Amino acid sequence: MKENSSNTHKIPVILVDQTSVPAFHIFNPNDWDGASKSIVNSCAAQYGLLTYSVKKLDELFGNTNKLCLSKFQELKNQWRISNWPIDKCNYLAEIPEVHLFIQVFLNSIKTFLDLLVQLVSSENIVYKKIHGFHKKRKDPGGELLHILKNKAKNKEIADSLFKLVSEHKRKWIDDAVKARDSMVHPEKGLTQVMLQLEIKPKNSELELTAIKKPTIGKTDFIEWATEILANLCNFSKAFAEVIKAHNQRLHEDRS
Repeated sequence: MKENSSNTHKIPVILVDQTSVPAFHIFNPNDWDGASKSIVNSCAAQYGLLTYSVKKLDELFGNTNKLCLSKFQELKNQWRISNWPIDKCNYLAEIPEVHLFIQVFLNSIKTFLDLLVQLVSSENIVYKKIHGFHKKRKDPGGELLHILKNKAKNKEIADSLFKLVSEHKRKWIDDAVKARDSMVHPEKGLTQVMLQLEIKPKNSELELTAIKKPTIGKTDFIEWATEILANLCNFSKAFAEVIKAHNQRLHEDRS
């Protein structure tokens, strides 16, 4: 009988974007088995999105004058018809792409963490199923830390992961989750990310003197995001290494 082509197993050949290449150096599905393989595949996909969104934001932030030109021209035309005291207003330019990629970056951090920590249960390090990087009360990842501390099958590995996660929570994870929550769950209506135009009158015209980009605290968003991505990379490598060391010991014990 001829085998039904729809049931024939085919090897996936993935033609990755250049921004996704670093992800597969950390998350190579060939290094993992069982449920962990699909988790690692998903981690690589989210890591690639993070890298791509930082690249796009860097390009957009390097081109703000052009992006805001038509909006500033419209403002100038209105001011010529009927001027007003310039310093009485803040001038905000909506650039949907900027908002989109900031939102992609912040959401992908949380999705990435939700996926990564599932390896703790898929690799049988704890007794309880872990579904994501969930809060315990208001503490990001608090549920994971509680499980690592109280439901460990392998206490040595669980303690190593507990220490690693706690360290990175202090360093960047809590700030990143807070930034994401402030956009996704704003207290006072929908948060809209915009560029702020600094304007002054000059010779009966308006002059654009500066464009302020979105910030986290007092840090330019792109600088903050680049640092977060570097920390996430280091965290991912360390997290995977701890679990791989656990797997290697199990393999040696069975041998």
